[in-house]
Amino acid sequence: MLLSAYARTRPQPGAPADRRRAAQIWAPALLVALVSLFWAVSGYAGLVGRGRAEETAATVAGQFPAVVVFSKQDLLIRGGGSCVAAVDQKGSSYHYRYAGLRLFHVSGDRLFLVPRYWAPWQGTLYVLREQDADVRVEYISGRDYRATECQHSLVNP
Repeated sequence: MLLSAYARTRPQPGAPADRRRAAQIWAPALLVALVSLFWAVSGYAGLVGRGRAEETAATVAGQFPAVVVFSKQDLLIRGGGSCVAAVDQKGSSYHYRYAGLRLFHVSGDRLFLVPRYWAPWQGTLYVLREQDADVRVEYISGRDYRATECQHSLVNP
């Protein structure tokens, strides 16, 4: 498109330059080129984004750090492979235990947690404050824990 516009507005030897005609050709050509550029970048970003989302969804259960949350109040964390259990240990200030969660991201004092079977197109992202006195967060590693993390829960997925 741009080469065609250049060819049509190239000054001929001995002919006066017609700036108005050149502007009428170059303006739409540049507009089409600019829109095409944005369209191509948008398409590329969509492909890369979808690929990274699929890669993230495939690695949540096995490669993201496991998290156990203890809370004084019910946080209503349910579904997607997460599980909740009552803490029945005497003297404990926490009443609920949430397992089956994965650490998705940390930003400042906020923890972004997802259930172990989370996917970008379906699922919930839970946001907790790490410094909250009513919540205790434990980070767990190891394959053995992951296999048994929801065995003693009240609500299983």
